[in-house]
Amino acid sequence: MLPEYMALIRRALKSNIGLCIWLIETFSSQDFIKEFFIDCPVHDMARFAAGLLKTAMDQVYEHEQGAIREYIQLLADPELLLDTIRTTQKEHIEEELVINGRQHDDSELTVCSGCAEVTLIKLSGNTAKLPKLIIMINAYLHMSTAVHALRNYSATGLLWAVISAFSMLGDSARLYLLSTHTLGRLLDVFLNLRRASYFTQQQLHDYHTKFRDLTLRGRVPLYVFTKPNYIGIDPERSQVQLSS
Repeated sequence: MLPEYMALIRRALKSNIGLCIWLIETFSSQDFIKEFFIDCPVHDMARFAAGLLKTAMDQVYEHEQGAIREYIQLLADPELLLDTIRTTQKEHIEEELVINGRQHDDSELTVCSGCAEVTLIKLSGNTAKLPKLIIMINAYLHMSTAVHALRNYSATGLLWAVISAFSMLGDSARLYLLSTHTLGRLLDVFLNLRRASYFTQQQLHDYHTKFRDLTLRGRVPLYVFTKPNYIGIDPERSQVQLSS
């Protein structure tokens, strides 16, 4: 029964870009990421959600790959990236702040990151200059380094599966992950878990600082929607704004 149900929803996603956007925005929330891809006790349910998310990413990527390439060109200069975001998203930015992702305590907003200085940008919406897939994957990149993920590393397989699915979307997606040093942070996770004896504590600390702080700070802002951006969209007519 479940495979048939899965196929039915996938067909709906492939024929309705508005539905794909709704799913991607929903799973851009770190609350949902934790609930489904780390804490979910029903593995089949988590796999079901990950599979549908992959289908939605495939559909949206066709429209956003050009905008992702343009976004990647800004990564070499984090200040230029943030200035561009401030300019292009000016009407949608509600608040921008820098927080400690390791110690953030806010009952209204979940922020999970191994970065000590997270650039947090609260959005009421976004324009095509800020791809929705970037908004989504940045939440996963921060979550992958968070204390909660490291303490429950044996349950993070599907979290990394979503990141892997993003890499399979195409060249622009893979280049984004390379440009944001995602492979380095994955190695950082392995080092954190194994704590190889041939590394001193200072070397481990320096490595963590490099791949959690320096590669996430500024270069990988955490975007958070303060309200669902898809409200007001007519999903039957797919009245949505996407990059081309």
